Amino acid sequence: MTAAGAAWLDGELVDPGATLVALDDHGLTVGDGVFETLLVRGGRAPAWERHAARLETALAATGIGPLEHDLADAVATVVAASGLDDARVRITITSGPGPGGLRRGPRPTVLVLATPLGPPPPPAAVVTAPWARNERGPLVGVKTTSYGEAAALLARAAAVGADDVLLGDTRGRLSEAITANVVVELDGSALTPSLACGCLPGTVRAVLLEAGTVEEAEIPLGRVREASEVVLTSAVAGVRPVAHVDGTALPRVDGPLAAHVRATLDEGD
Repeated sequence: MTAAGAAWLDGELVDPGATLVALDDHGLTVGDGVFETLLVRGGRAPAWERHAARLETALAATGIGPLEHDLADAVATVVAASGLDDARVRITITSGPGPGGLRRGPRPTVLVLATPLGPPPPPAAVVTAPWARNERGPLVGVKTTSYGEAAALLARAAAVGADDVLLGDTRGRLSEAITANVVVELDGSALTPSLACGCLPGTVRAVLLEAGTVEEAEIPLGRVREASEVVLTSAVAGVRPVAHVDGTALPRVDGPLAAHVRATLDEGD
């Protein structure tokens, strides 16, 4: 639709810059919604099936639905309308307009937005946090639109000159970064936290586990400072090396671990 991308709302292409969501939409008033963000390369979303399956799980976990539209068609429509070969596509599904309070209305809101990809981020400085990711919460592992906690964490990181935060679970085990999974090299092994630690079941994480590039482990949060190399992984950013943990430089930045992870993802495409 424009150089800035394209948008699709409840069955129709709309102006990406327009304000069209109802003011009583519960995605706005109480953060009642779920989302997926996927990478488009060459006009196609190579990991669509993984994202669609995770979104279906999230809708079941939250009880939002049923949907009236085919999401695969919506994504294809908005990508074609955007004119972008490479794009970031976000699918947001809220419980829709509803009465005051928490009781839901009758119809979900579905928004699909395609925007240009930004440049790859530089190696990250991360800090560990005293707050816990609750691995026993009712929506653990679900990408909800209630991201106030994540925004607050990112602001705290920026205040101390860091780019991201590493969170532990309630038992002090490494869980994840704010919006990314974590891979650490410890004692010669490439490890990523198990889902029991409350981390998101990331699509990149799944590819790495299936390929045998990484293995699941329960990693004490403090041991990240002992790692030879650390990378953050996510669907759109891909692989982001970590340069510093709590102000201490890691022995390797964008080294063999990052190269192996990237090679696995390239083979998966």
